Amino acid sequence: MNRNRVELMGRLTRDPECRTSPGGLEIADICLAINKKRKNAAGETEEEATFIDVTLFDDKASLAKKYLQKGEPVLIDGSLRVDKWEDKETGQKRNKMKVVGHQITFLGGAEKKPAAQTQPAIIPAVAEKDVDDIPF
Repeated sequence: MNRNRVELMGRLTRDPECRTSPGGLEIADICLAINKKRKNAAGETEEEATFIDVTLFDDKASLAKKYLQKGEPVLIDGSLRVDKWEDKETGQKRNKMKVVGHQITFLGGAEKKPAAQTQPAIIPAVAEKDVDDIPF
């Protein structure tokens, strides 16, 4: 039995980077900063940030492009995916773990939500067969 699910809540570290694939698929890359407070050896509180790359597709990418900007808080429900490639300069095989966002909930103020939404905007999850067709 397998399960691949990630839930992240944080703030965007930059504006969404948007593009369209040759096949017409809208893609938005965002990065979330997720902060954690902890005490150091001296007993002082420190804040530690973890940065997570997230890729959104189609309607979720369009909404991110339209409504999100650096500093906005969001909740992402998604899955882990590994991008693999060969470095063109060194020929070494590379890989990077990232999150594919299936649902996004806007946590910012009412002025940032889509006009028809009174609750946080939750975008339906992409069918698993559609996720497999996503080009990386």
